[in-house]
Amino acid sequence: MSRQAPRLEGVPGTEAIGSKRGYYYQDVATALAWAQLRDGETLVVEVAEDLAVVRGDGAEIHQLKHLAAPTTLNSALEFLDRVVELRERNPGKRLAFVYRTTGRIGAEKKRTHRPAGKAGLSYWGDVQKLGIDPLPLIAVLKALAPAKSRLHSFLTAKSADEILAELIVPITWATSEPDTSRLRLQLEERLSEIAHHDHRLPWGEGRRLLSAVIDAATRVSTDATGSRQLSYVGLQTLLEEETRKSLPHRDYQQLLEAAALAENPPTEQVNADVERRLARLKAVRFFPEAKPADLARRLATDVRDGGTCQLGGKALRALALSWCARVLSDVDHDFAAALLSEAKVLSPQSHVTLIEALLLSKKDVAKARKLIVDERAGPAQTIRYALARREDISEGLRWIETVGLTPAHLDADGSCLVLGDMVKQGRWDEALKWLDRIQAEAFDACPALLWVGANVLVAHSVAPQLRTIVLGGPPVANELPLMDRAETLILRRRSAAMFRRFYSAAQRLEISDTAALALEYCLWLQLQDRTTATAAAAEVLQHWNAVGTEEHARWVPLALAANLGIDQKELAQKIDQRAATYGALNMNDARARVALLLAQRPGDSIDQWPAIREHIRPYFHQGFLENFEVQALALSGRQADAAMALANATDLPDVVRQRLALEITGAVDEAATSPRFQ
Repeated sequence: MSRQAPRLEGVPGTEAIGSKRGYYYQDVATALAWAQLRDGETLVVEVAEDLAVVRGDGAEIHQLKHLAAPTTLNSALEFLDRVVELRERNPGKRLAFVYRTTGRIGAEKKRTHRPAGKAGLSYWGDVQKLGIDPLPLIAVLKALAPAKSRLHSFLTAKSADEILAELIVPITWATSEPDTSRLRLQLEERLSEIAHHDHRLPWGEGRRLLSAVIDAATRVSTDATGSRQLSYVGLQTLLEEETRKSLPHRDYQQLLEAAALAENPPTEQVNADVERRLARLKAVRFFPEAKPADLARRLATDVRDGGTCQLGGKALRALALSWCARVLSDVDHDFAAALLSEAKVLSPQSHVTLIEALLLSKKDVAKARKLIVDERAGPAQTIRYALARREDISEGLRWIETVGLTPAHLDADGSCLVLGDMVKQGRWDEALKWLDRIQAEAFDACPALLWVGANVLVAHSVAPQLRTIVLGGPPVANELPLMDRAETLILRRRSAAMFRRFYSAAQRLEISDTAALALEYCLWLQLQDRTTATAAAAEVLQHWNAVGTEEHARWVPLALAANLGIDQKELAQKIDQRAATYGALNMNDARARVALLLAQRPGDSIDQWPAIREHIRPYFHQGFLENFEVQALALSGRQADAAMALANATDLPDVVRQRLALEITGAVDEAATSPRFQ
């Protein structure tokens, strides 16, 4: 057996990874600035700072920084000094300056160096945008400017108005800028746009020009003898050279023959694949478990020009791209905008326009509304609701109420969005009324409606103060008692049926964790209903026997509720061993351990409490943990410790706190108490 060669070791601290990353960032940013030039503009590279866009007697000068460190007035002093020097060297030009960095704005270390107590660059921006007093900023700049520097001389010689006009107003601090990968994406899409509109190439063809354009920008920026200039005409010439190739006549004829064979390719299979993937994306987009952003990126890549599904129908591809843009609109706005641009070229259609409005609303809600003013169908109303709630969910719900909209006015996605927002706002009665008005077919169109609807119903099955808690997951024991009124029993049964229906849909959609959670909710509700308890217990036993011992933890709470007679001591020991071995518990183990704890006598459970409390804390509401500790101490006869634990509790509802106080003093019948919220 051969020995593995030893790894080559270097000298720590001599690598230049950071520098190379910074230079490449500048090259990509330069290429993007080149691609964004308009006719008559020139890009001057590595002459005045990293790059400058020159037009006539004006120039916009850019400093580029790929940094994780925050930017402060202190760290920008050298740049400010060069700004003063560049103004001195170019007296006949109108100069503007942009400091671009991937880092965020930071606060100066010394509070005395923060104008009016605010981070210097933030205050700088407020002076420009809000017109606040520049004097506190000028005072800090004077304190920071090194003696004998150009900046110091400028600040000393100029009046406050001159400093404002010549230094503060012309500089833009562009912080938290896109990183290299985002810039590459923007460049890729810009080149695709130019190639498509100016050179009549398929949209995807332009993306293949990326390397050639970056290389050309790098060559110019490192040219020690030339003028280091890039122009709009130069870019068009480069793209023409890269996209037009000469062929011998024989090769050209062969290409024509191959094209004739592919003139009518079979597209049914491609379309079917796109439709299947699009349907799944729409169905799972509300569930993080399905990683909808990843699904959208993969689908978009395949249906774009140059992708594996580019033979699909144009209208279908445009619809798929617009849905991918919709899913990605909040997580990757630039990519979403690029997808939408391609969709508009492929096949302008209603959904494309709606998503264009959705993306536009990030900058201008009024223009977004105007764009879809003539759209009247349910999907358009859903987008209007999305615009109304962009800044504040309550504003969206207020719009629904003011206009008098019902689920019939929105599509299924919109009904689900409104219902979820009502839950987030704790507007339980409105949520139930909204749910009752949703058309039956909407639940098939949007499976997420089944999930949210079942949650609304289960929330109405417990006392009002427990509604938020019950949405955190099925109880591990009897800590969340269900209400038994006739009207509530109807809601409980509706909830169980809806959870069951969602469970089936979620299994088909391959979101197994959410499906399992829905089944647990369903069985918990059915175990508490005498008409379904026996069948539910049999189903729990079936699942218990079907899984391996490592998977039993998930079923422990339901197995205890179904009185299956499981070996509680052995299960507790196995879970405790895993906690000792791995230093933590997963959620299923934590829930199982608490269920086993609650099934014990109070005296036994409280003795084990200190050892497992930290392992289960991440998964349970603090109020639940406090409630258990106080009750267990009281029921085991340790009234003084229980009183102290109650005094230290921070998250108990008032009604629970009052009941616990009575239990500690013995005013409540001990047989009627159990570790639960009531």
